[in-house]
Amino acid sequence: MQQIQELLQNELTCEVRCDAVTRRIYSTDASIYEVEPLAVCIPRSKADVVRTLELSAQHSVPIIARGAATGIAGGCLGKGVVLDTSCHLNRVLHIDYAKQTAALQPGVVADRLNALLSPHGLYFAPEISTSNRATLGGMVAANAAGSNSLEVGKIQDHIVEVELALWNGELVRFSTVDAATWQQKLTLQSTEGNIYRHLEQIKTEFADDIKRDFPKTPRRASGYSLDALVDTPNINVAALICGSEGTLGIITELTVRLCPVAKQKTLVVVGHNDLESALTSSHSCQYLEPATLEMIDDKIIAAGRKSPAMHAKLDWLEGCPSALIMWEFADASKAHTLCRLAKEHKSVLFAKIINDPEQVKHVWELRKAGLG
Repeated sequence: MQQIQELLQNELTCEVRCDAVTRRIYSTDASIYEVEPLAVCIPRSKADVVRTLELSAQHSVPIIARGAATGIAGGCLGKGVVLDTSCHLNRVLHIDYAKQTAALQPGVVADRLNALLSPHGLYFAPEISTSNRATLGGMVAANAAGSNSLEVGKIQDHIVEVELALWNGELVRFSTVDAATWQQKLTLQSTEGNIYRHLEQIKTEFADDIKRDFPKTPRRASGYSLDALVDTPNINVAALICGSEGTLGIITELTVRLCPVAKQKTLVVVGHNDLESALTSSHSCQYLEPATLEMIDDKIIAAGRKSPAMHAKLDWLEGCPSALIMWEFADASKAHTLCRLAKEHKSVLFAKIINDPEQVKHVWELRKAGLG
């Protein structure tokens, strides 16, 4: 271990930390796991990422990509070299307001991007609870989806292009390719060509299995997105990177699709005295087509009531519910329909429409605070 650490420190120009304190800090994320890495590399440039991968490949040392470490499944933990892209690789490279796209480095924080876009009436659509710290690279790695995913989908639905540093340091760009371009890619005598030939094999040999066996849930984010390879004339290869948790390569640049800022929606909060009933009854109301659907359980509610920052913002909350379900509708009439239907359930303690902008803000602040 000491030899590898010395090699990294001598051969790399970027910051390399091998001390016990740093390795302990980087041994945790938002999950329950703890895995101490061999070393932590903090690249300042794309060239630093490439050189780290080249060196690691030569000595068979695993690389673990890390953004803001907000994941709850341990995706950025490992015994190899942690590559932290959040510190310096955090520039917005270009925003094309006409085409509604943004080119970024992987360490850009979601809220920072949206702050830049807001004056132009645009936003990056997936609204995740950790948006004030989550990086775009990490969101792609996890195929993140926010509370508004019923309306806007997952990161996979907003990715335009990724530049990926492969295990050997080679840089490859992936985006949407039509049938003719796909065939041309298959002829390339390079690592990129090999990748396309492997994808072609998956696409032809396992198309029926993918169509039949992939879960049809709208928010599936686990496993490789192989369903992006089938049933479409134009294949977005970048979508395969979404959810891959850094196992296929390290994102050095990405381009995402932007959306016009949505019109104000109507918020409905339903308090239930039983979590299972809250989930079951919510499922039965899906036909109302909510734009947003989110849950807060009693642990988050209790923590909010004890929090000095939150307890004064809960005047909208009634009683002691076991779960809160928050719905948002573009159509206000559907919000009133939901309120009426919700009150017919025995498990419902209250159902209310919240129109006051300040109270609406406080509802979502409780949800965001809960994940921390």
